[in-house]
Amino acid sequence: MRPLNDALPQAIRGMGLERQVRARAVVAKWRTAVGEVLARVSEATFLRSGILWVTVTDSVWQQELNMRKELIIARLNEALGAELVQDIRFRPGAVSAPAPRGEPVEEPWRPFARSAAQREWQETVENLRNCVIERQRAMEERGSPICPHCRRRFEGDPGPCPICRVK
Repeated sequence: MRPLNDALPQAIRGMGLERQVRARAVVAKWRTAVGEVLARVSEATFLRSGILWVTVTDSVWQQELNMRKELIIARLNEALGAELVQDIRFRPGAVSAPAPRGEPVEEPWRPFARSAAQREWQETVENLRNCVIERQRAMEERGSPICPHCRRRFEGDPGPCPICRVK
């Protein structure tokens, strides 16, 4: 009788599922690679042809993650033990477990926050995040419409939001 550790990988290869299993492993390692704070505002959805597609709660976080893309790719590939991710594409949308509104961030993800300039930059990002949260809360209180495509609140007439109208 062979150990399961030997038999399982061979069975997966034999059934032609190795690529799908690796792709799911990449998605599963997302939270570890980006940390708890960024995992609350983003969600890896699928890997295709070396490109990892990630949904983020809004364009502010999309830009933030775009700036950290190279570091995230390196962390993912290191965690996986293989160069599976060559690029990451971020798109705004609904995340299955979004960050609770108004809840303070307990552990900001700061890989290199050592200098005063970097701390100031982090504070600026947090202030911007708080402004976005306050704006979303105000739109919610006013009963602003929700886009039927991306599920985000926006100022304007009911129907698709201005971003989805352009698409």
